Amino acid sequence: MTLRLDFTNMMESAVVGGIAEADWTAAHTPFRDAHEAVKADHDAGRLGFLDLPVDPVCFDQTQAFARSVRDRFRDVVVLGIGGSALGPIALRTALRAPAWNALTEGERGGLPRLHVLDNVDPPTIAALLGRLDLRRALFVVTSKSGGTAETMAQYLVVRDRLERTVGAGEARQHLVFVTDPEKGALRALARAEGVPALDVPPNVGGRFSVLSPVGLLPAALIGIDIRALLDGAADAAQRCVSGVLTDNLAGCYAVLQWLAHTRHGKAMHVLMPYSDPLRDFAAWFVQLWAESLGKIRPDGTSVGPTPIAALGATDQHSQVQLFMEGPADKTVTFVAVEDRGDDVVIPAAGTGTPSAS
Repeated sequence: MTLRLDFTNMMESAVVGGIAEADWTAAHTPFRDAHEAVKADHDAGRLGFLDLPVDPVCFDQTQAFARSVRDRFRDVVVLGIGGSALGPIALRTALRAPAWNALTEGERGGLPRLHVLDNVDPPTIAALLGRLDLRRALFVVTSKSGGTAETMAQYLVVRDRLERTVGAGEARQHLVFVTDPEKGALRALARAEGVPALDVPPNVGGRFSVLSPVGLLPAALIGIDIRALLDGAADAAQRCVSGVLTDNLAGCYAVLQWLAHTRHGKAMHVLMPYSDPLRDFAAWFVQLWAESLGKIRPDGTSVGPTPIAALGATDQHSQVQLFMEGPADKTVTFVAVEDRGDDVVIPAAGTGTPSAS
């Protein structure tokens, strides 16, 4: 897998107001210190998401459950919010065919559609439940704490609708919980009522949980190769283990954004993929960036850059005027995919065809 970070146009040598070479060089030391602090947290067992690509328990649980319900359901509905929703959505958009839910069952190879209810807006919930055949629907209730108010409200609505449609006993066959292995309301319900439940490791925060059953289960249910997904994540993680800045891909990106923010006042960070399958990846990035970096320090000051999701070329006709000619308080990261698999050839313009302007 080829990953390449080209930051030429963030540097002072290429653009006015860019990062000075001296600042880039000086940043190697604080990066090393930060990297050592992260490593110490990981060694102490506090950053479990770093272990998810090679965690056999998460993989085995997910595979076993997905196999046990294969061919039973036409629709899978995730009830979750935040990381419990954005990660699964990003995986579906990136790794399944475009407009997956609009394809026929034959076009999907008999695999189910995947819906994500990440809000409690009544018209949206009522419309989805009204058009699904609940006898062929599986609901994945995802809350690490087991007490997320929005998710539990959705669960109660769904549980009531299932019981009225298929009966109280059968309703349990249409539910699976993804939650803490020991604590919380969902775990207690799973034990009391015999609802299957998959584990989110206790040391994995919700927004970092996509490589646990939070993301793996919805992915596996719609036919994504989760073994390949985890192998890719492990490969990417290996590129980030070095304490030497220039040998650490994620470290380089983080330090560049930090320098742009703290030295040049660029407190808005735009992620702009030029690929429709990565559209929802940008939305997921916004959550990861905002929730991880927006903080109140012990002295009471507030810090954190503001992430913005954009899509090329769509937002070249929507936001780019501000990016290019508005205040110089933004960085823009363009994400390109080298091989998209398919191509569309634009024919030569014929007589009377207006030229592009």
